[in-house]
Amino acid sequence: MSLELKLSNLMQYIPVVCFSIICVAVSIAIEGYRYGVSDQIIYLQAIWYWVDPSNFHSNDIFYSIAPKYYSVSFPFIASLVRFLEIPITWIFFIGYILAKIMLYIMIYHLAKSLGISGSGAYFAVALLLINHPIGTMAGNIYKNNYFAPQIVALPIILLAISLFIRGRTVLPFFILGLAINIHSFTSVHGIIVIFVALLWQRKHKLFEDSTYILGFKAACAIILGSLPVTLWMFTQGGFDSGGFYSSQEWLEYVRLHNSYIFPSLWPFWGSSGQGAPIILISLIGVFILITKVFADKTNLLLSIFLGFTILILIGMVGTEVFESPMIINMQVRRAMTLPWIITGIMIAGYIFTRWEIDRNLLIRASLLLFGVTFGLSEGPKFLLL
Repeated sequence: MSLELKLSNLMQYIPVVCFSIICVAVSIAIEGYRYGVSDQIIYLQAIWYWVDPSNFHSNDIFYSIAPKYYSVSFPFIASLVRFLEIPITWIFFIGYILAKIMLYIMIYHLAKSLGISGSGAYFAVALLLINHPIGTMAGNIYKNNYFAPQIVALPIILLAISLFIRGRTVLPFFILGLAINIHSFTSVHGIIVIFVALLWQRKHKLFEDSTYILGFKAACAIILGSLPVTLWMFTQGGFDSGGFYSSQEWLEYVRLHNSYIFPSLWPFWGSSGQGAPIILISLIGVFILITKVFADKTNLLLSIFLGFTILILIGMVGTEVFESPMIINMQVRRAMTLPWIITGIMIAGYIFTRWEIDRNLLIRASLLLFGVTFGLSEGPKFLLL
């Protein structure tokens, strides 16, 4: 590809960037922005550790835990605070804005990868924007109104999925490896989904390489991309060299104070229920695939949703049966973020395609009502209201 063509392709994204900035402004106007809340309490402690470890007494629990928060974002932010004397409040706010801009750009990019027109891709971004308060459906990553490493990693994962849909097999895993450096547990979601989808595609002989060669290339790409955090982890003796995360005390604390992590403690119905969203997101996905709006992408979408299913099953079994600290930290509830975003894009594509085909005012009115109701509700649960 020539340099002029590359520049031309980049120039096409200027309106997308501008639209994304507007979306971020609207999002903050609707949802607000918060600082010093939720997991940020832990993140701030980790950052202050990297600014100066002497801020903590050697008996302080954060003194031993902070070096094991394997995210380059913490020492990077600490460097900005220590050497450039930039206030953490400003770093978090600017980081939040940039992460949200990239999130909306990647939603557009993913929509285009699915074959949706430019106008339809804008509609997908808008639909997911107005559907910002999506309650339990996105497992609190997509709807975060505060800065967190997860929200920085999310656009990178969407880019990897988008490139996989475009036929790239190795590059998505390298990108996911890079995302591990920011937030490993969120990135593992993407790795499992794309790896399962890759195996499905290989089974249907859509790739020339054998399964073993594809797996080897994927593993090498992930290791190469995640090298900084991988080396850091080895210097600290592994994921949990102190044994804190594998202690019974930690498991009991998590079960008591973070019940949303354990599927057995989820309410099935109600405002925080998981049953209706999971059932209805499946029905919506099946409906859209049956209508063949994404005819040439049907097999790809099926393989990706199979990956989502495997991811959720791994999360449920690993959390409830084996009580694996690593899987518990993955938080299976957050696994709903990716299928929710892709389902929102599929709904936008379906509405926009049918709108262009059907001139019947009744059908158009129904499509408009469907889109608006979906957008203003907390996920597809509106069908049961």
